[in-house]
Amino acid sequence: MDILNYLVLNEQLITGGQPSHDSFKKLSKKGVVVVVNLLPSHQNPIDNEEFLVAENNMDYIHIPVDWDNPKETDFNSFVMAMKKHQGEKIFVHCAMNMRVSAFIYLYRVLHDNFHKEKAKESMEKIWKPSGNWAEFIEKILNL
Repeated sequence: MDILNYLVLNEQLITGGQPSHDSFKKLSKKGVVVVVNLLPSHQNPIDNEEFLVAENNMDYIHIPVDWDNPKETDFNSFVMAMKKHQGEKIFVHCAMNMRVSAFIYLYRVLHDNFHKEKAKESMEKIWKPSGNWAEFIEKILNL
């Protein structure tokens, strides 16, 4: 797959960086039915992503997460989207799979009863959060 930091976590969850135009067709052929985009609109390099996703028979969910200021409300919106589409094959992306890996880590630990260290291993295949992202993760874990 021609997606930066493409990572298959299980049969129903794939994450990655920004897909190309052609990637949406490939994702659909792999059985993905929902695409969740965590990039703010002004950072999304594909203007018509929602259309491309719909054209390939997938649902599109956009939750803009500011890199410099991730919010609890962003994560709550993400949790609602994930729970609504539980049991479906989901692809979650941002620019480089960094926002996504942090959100997926939190979701797996807090909502899927996934072992913290196992979830952390998957996140750290992409990056080791620091600064405001490390603070954000701690804040959400301690709510």
